[in-house]
Amino acid sequence: MAQVADDNPISVAEGLAVARSFAFTAAGLAAGFSGVAMLLFIVGSVPLPLAEGATVAVAAVALWLYLRRLPPGVVAAVLRLARAGVVVGAMATVAYDVARIALSFFAALPYDPFAAIRQFGYGILPPDSSPATVLGVGFVVHLINGSSFGVIYAMFAHRHITSFRAAVGWGMAWGLVLEFVQSILYPGWLGITATLGEFFVITGASHLVYGATLGVGLRRRLGADVPSAEGAPS
Repeated sequence: MAQVADDNPISVAEGLAVARSFAFTAAGLAAGFSGVAMLLFIVGSVPLPLAEGATVAVAAVALWLYLRRLPPGVVAAVLRLARAGVVVGAMATVAYDVARIALSFFAALPYDPFAAIRQFGYGILPPDSSPATVLGVGFVVHLINGSSFGVIYAMFAHRHITSFRAAVGWGMAWGLVLEFVQSILYPGWLGITATLGEFFVITGASHLVYGATLGVGLRRRLGADVPSAEGAPS
């Protein structure tokens, strides 16, 4: 009697698809290190260097221990999405800042768009540091946050951005999630009271810009055939 082969091609393909899905989820969760660090810094008053260093170390080691057991093709797909998320996330963060500054200054709204960035800078530097240095270091932290959020989006949403409209829609939805979290944390942390309405208008609109830029940018970077980001079976 003929023996049936155990390595059914369909089963192998399905197994790789499941492995990729779990790998993307793990990488997306690991990319949340920056958000966790911000929570520790803002809510828990943990020094920012310690919060960032500890969360990066834990996330990196955990992700490495997980990915090292997976096929090279799966790891390559994760790295491709991560690179795209970092680059496009940084671009979307710059677009977010341009929108905030434009709305603050050109619309003459009484809101300081650099308040949070300064606090990031002072979270790392001593109090007597020069304002330019504080702003520069704070912007680096801000850019890391935006890039890590871009990686999270890339890992979880790349399958859904199959059209321009979907890319904009899913990106804006992610921007609104970030806006919701920020609206809970920032007013109390920054002492925003008199300009709370302006704060929500500016940051809400700017997060929509961030999300739209992120969605469209990721689609363009990955190419029109977005599901190919998952790579060929290996």
